[in-house]
Amino acid sequence: MVAVQTGAAIALFHHFAKGNATGSALQDRLSGNSVFARDPDSMITMTRHKEADAYVLESTLRNLKNQPPFVVKWEFPLIRKI
Repeated sequence: MVAVQTGAAIALFHHFAKGNATGSALQDRLSGNSVFARDPDSMITMTRHKEADAYVLESTLRNLKNQPPFVVKWEFPLIRKI
C-alpha cells in the first residue's frame, strides 16, 4: 500500500540459513519463515563465487521473464558484471 500511494520502491533484505545453500532453490535459501521468500514480486540473491570479491546473482521475477544467473565483482566503488 505504501509503494502504491507514494510511488516508492520497497527493498527488504534477509539472510540465508547457516550452511551451504547453493543446492537449494532460491526461495528456500532464506532463513526462518518462508513468507519472506513467497511475498516479494522480485527476488535477487548474491551467492559467493569461487573468485575473490565476486558473487553469482540469481533472480526470481514474478512479473517478468527470469534472467539466467550471472557473476559480478566488487571493484571499488562499483559492482561490475564479469
